[in-house]
Amino acid sequence: MIIGFWIAGVILAAADQLPVEVSAFLERRNQCTHWADEEAYDDQRAAEIDKALKQLRCDNVEAEEADLRRRFAEAQTVLNALSAEPH
Repeated sequence: MIIGFWIAGVILAAADQLPVEVSAFLERRNQCTHWADEEAYDDQRAAEIDKALKQLRCDNVEAEEADLRRRFAEAQTVLNALSAEPH
């Protein structure tokens, strides 16, 4: 848990140095992780979760991360932020 907070702090500290599209991606990836971990305890909740995952385009997160890694291959700060676990 402490490591998670440390990583989150590193990401936040680096956010000022990250390109806008990388910061936006990291936020969206975190939201995708949040919604994917939600429990679908009934049909309404399952629909809510599915809607959020679709709106966030969570099915495309891995491809977008790979694209960002290629585009920013020389930017260690970006690569470090992309390597941090979503929280």
